[in-house]
Amino acid sequence: MIELPSRTLVKTITWRTYTTIVGVITAYLLTKSFSLASAIALSQLIINTIIYAVHERVWLRVQWGVQETFELHRRTIVKTVGWRVIMLITATGITYFFTGNLTTAGSFALIQLVVNTGLNIIHERIWNRVQWKKS
Repeated sequence: MIELPSRTLVKTITWRTYTTIVGVITAYLLTKSFSLASAIALSQLIINTIIYAVHERVWLRVQWGVQETFELHRRTIVKTVGWRVIMLITATGITYFFTGNLTTAGSFALIQLVVNTGLNIIHERIWNRVQWKKS
C-alpha cells in the first residue's frame, strides 16, 4: 500500500484533534486546573504528533495485513495495541512531569488508554475507507 505523506499529515491532524480534546477534558477533571490541563494537552499534542507521524510511516513499510489498498481488521488491531502502549508510556510521563503525582499520571494514562483505544480503532477504520492519496 502506498500512502503519500500529505495523507499521513491530514490523518495525523485529525487524530491529534480528537485526542487533544479528550486530553484537555481528562486532565481538567483530574487536576481541576485549566492551565495544568492545557499544559499537559499541549505537550502531548507536540510530542505525540511527531510520534504518530513516524508510527504511520513505519507501518506503511509493513505489508502484513494489507490486501491491495485495504487494511485488514487484524492489522488495525495490532497497530492500535502498539500505538496504545506507546501512548500509555508518554501520557504517564508527561502528566507526571507536570503534576509530580504518580496517581494522577497513572489515572490520566489509563483513562486515555480506554477512551482513545476505541477512538483509534474507529479512526483507523474510517481512514481505511478514504482513498484520497492512497494507492
